[in-house]
Amino acid sequence: MNIPPEIEQKFQRLKETLSHYSRVAIAFSGGVDSSLLLKVAHDTLGDNTLALFADSAVQPIEERQSALDTAKAIGAPIQVIAFDPLAIPEFANNESRRCYYCKKYIFSVFTNLARQQNFSIMIDGTNLDDLSTDRPGMQAVIELKVQSPLAEAGLTKREIRILSRALDLPTWNKPSASCLATRITTDTPITLERLSLIEQAERYLHELDYHGCRVRFNGIAFTIELASGDIFTITHKNQLAQIRDFLFSLGAKKVFLDLSERESILS
Repeated sequence: MNIPPEIEQKFQRLKETLSHYSRVAIAFSGGVDSSLLLKVAHDTLGDNTLALFADSAVQPIEERQSALDTAKAIGAPIQVIAFDPLAIPEFANNESRRCYYCKKYIFSVFTNLARQQNFSIMIDGTNLDDLSTDRPGMQAVIELKVQSPLAEAGLTKREIRILSRALDLPTWNKPSASCLATRITTDTPITLERLSLIEQAERYLHELDYHGCRVRFNGIAFTIELASGDIFTITHKNQLAQIRDFLFSLGAKKVFLDLSERESILS
């Protein structure tokens, strides 16, 4: 696959930035952005690259294995760190800045672990698009002096997918993901039970081939968000009643379908 010249320039800029580091530790989620970053960093620096993965209840179980498989395919070493964000009061209470407190804690742990192993630079998969959105977690990235080479190279989400496909990364068409806690309405407490309900609901939809979906929860009702084109599919397959009944079996009092579809994963 040919890489457009403007993206190739950014790709070269990324490799040049990484080549100036001696040893780097990467906050690795196994998603599209951090997977590309790990691939290019490992290609550039070899074993002077370390992936750090936070394993917690806010991620679907399958995401852990997916991250391990991706790191193995790349050939990069990875360390899994058990993490309980519910032990952070501001996070468990689901305050509007919960992402800041969560990221500040886990990135602090990552940074300390990296330094203990002589990895002086900590980097993450923040891309250029992320800088133009309201992300409280970015403050933690800045405070801890974590570097973001993808954003520095000017790479957008779409361009990262194009590069990932060109480099044969299995994550190139992986739907954008965020932690399960983002599905719970702000100020509604985050609990293990609620995270489990959301995970079960989304896994059920995945099994029906509705990938890239979200199931929001406010403590009483589920609201389903589907990827572009899937509302047409779900109505023509007459699956709405089936899905409603499953969500009721999880304890939902009401189930809603958001008619504003999510963007395509390639947008």
